[in-house]
Amino acid sequence: MNSVPFEFASNVLTLLKKKLDFPGLWNKDLRTDRKQFVTLYLDKTENDSCKYHLRCIRTGTVLSAWDRSAWNNCEIGLILNLEQSHPRLNLTSKVAQNLAKFISCSQRPIDVYLSHRYSDVPEVNVILEAVPRFSTVKISYFLWSHIYSSAIEAQRVQYLQMGLVCMTEKLFYEIWKFTGNCNFRGISLRVSHHSRVPYETVYRLFCEREKDFACRGRRANLCPGRTWFSSFSSCHTAGYRSEELSLTVYG
Repeated sequence: MNSVPFEFASNVLTLLKKKLDFPGLWNKDLRTDRKQFVTLYLDKTENDSCKYHLRCIRTGTVLSAWDRSAWNNCEIGLILNLEQSHPRLNLTSKVAQNLAKFISCSQRPIDVYLSHRYSDVPEVNVILEAVPRFSTVKISYFLWSHIYSSAIEAQRVQYLQMGLVCMTEKLFYEIWKFTGNCNFRGISLRVSHHSRVPYETVYRLFCEREKDFACRGRRANLCPGRTWFSSFSSCHTAGYRSEELSLTVYG
């Protein structure tokens, strides 16, 4: 087993969820507990450019995308909208590519919290495409893209928090695939009353999944939630009603 390429061993170890004791090169890259947790903050400006900021949560150290020595002990675990007045640097295509290299080596699943404002930023998409595994993905319905579809297809997503959605046949199919994969841990959303696929259809799917998990000895919690009303809709209608729904798997 020690004769296999290191890149292969590294890729296999990246897929593991917990630390195990392996001999030789199989133990070389398995050090998630020693790496510092880093947050990547993003901020889209008024002129459609994007700023970024990297900070180590434990030490408060501000990191550079070009400091290779620092990255030996650090790992990005969270990507989110910038809400604090940190110093911000330009997220150029070269910076995005460099960050993507670091992220592609991450051994921990990464949380992503982004609004729809980032759906058309190429540099952000470069970064997201490099994520090996997603833990929680909290996104606007309008940020949904091939990046998340591909990740779901490859069973690299654990949780989805989608907010208000206009449920289409295509999105329903994506959710059907997601809730059926072995790495699924949970999903929450609000189905607009104006959706092409009604709330009742999504609810029946979640009920079926809950029964499937029970048959496999896994406890699942289905919450129909509550009804929401508003005078404005992200689905571009003058008013809407939406139904909340969540499904979480334990164990």
